[in-house]
Amino acid sequence: MGLLQSIAALFVAIDRRRVPASLTHNELGHYGEDVALAYLRRRGYRPVARNYDTPHGEIDLICRHGQTLVFIEVKTRRGTHYGRPGEAVGPGKQHRITNGALSYLQSLRNPRVACRFDVVEIEVVEGCVPNCRLIVDAFSAC
Repeated sequence: MGLLQSIAALFVAIDRRRVPASLTHNELGHYGEDVALAYLRRRGYRPVARNYDTPHGEIDLICRHGQTLVFIEVKTRRGTHYGRPGEAVGPGKQHRITNGALSYLQSLRNPRVACRFDVVEIEVVEGCVPNCRLIVDAFSAC
């Protein structure tokens, strides 16, 4: 098996692995981002940056999907007791992500690129395979 095939197989395995027991809040978030990244790669997204820090807050993932630059918020939850994970991306969070995206775009040589905002929901149950859901164009820049 070639190097690229080995790497691709590794990413498929990451989002199919069972959820480890007793993850802390931070570990759960990092685990969710690993799962989301593998999930997105299988759907043709190419990662550009992870945990991109801006004065407005962090952007979980920045990827290319075709010719579009996609700013992605990953929400990982242990259940839906408080609603779906994506529901936690309210107006305040959307505003911070949008401003962070503007900061990122200003750092590019050619900031005139098509972009959008996606959300990846990861629902986990210890010992089970995580459930992933991609919300394409989840919100727009205000």
